[in-house]
Amino acid sequence: DLPREVCLCTSTVPGLGYGICAAQRIPQGTWIGPFQGVPLLLDKLQCGPVRNTRHLWEIYDSEGTLQHFIDGNDPSKSSWMRYIRCARHCGEQNMMVVQYRSCIFYRACMDIPRGTELLVWYNDSYTSFFGIPLQCIAQDENLNVPATVVEAMSRQESLQSL
Repeated sequence: DLPREVCLCTSTVPGLGYGICAAQRIPQGTWIGPFQGVPLLLDKLQCGPVRNTRHLWEIYDSEGTLQHFIDGNDPSKSSWMRYIRCARHCGEQNMMVVQYRSCIFYRACMDIPRGTELLVWYNDSYTSFFGIPLQCIAQDENLNVPATVVEAMSRQESLQSL
């Protein structure tokens, strides 16, 4: 189910089919997520068949070591966020990728007007995998993490420890 703030649209990125557009103005700093998918260990990726990496995100630990991937390729095991496309260049960017704890979020890096496609891009603090730059882990002390995200992550972590 799509949140009321967004809608499915035809992507402006050629050949990608659907995208996600703002159904209303999305203010700068808005967090979307977490990105949902199937956790995938590195050895499964290396020995498996060639995989579409369009919906694949790396997850790092606090030392910067690759822990696993989140694979959003299967629509039945992922969410609507899989339809947020990568911008072709930084000039199209209106969202940026942030890893917070063990989850991937997208954050609006500018006000996004109603009817505009959400397009994620990366910044200079990203490392590289599959030729796609990915951001380093966001630390609590250097990132203004909304209370709703912190609360949701705390709930998720307490459920995982049961």
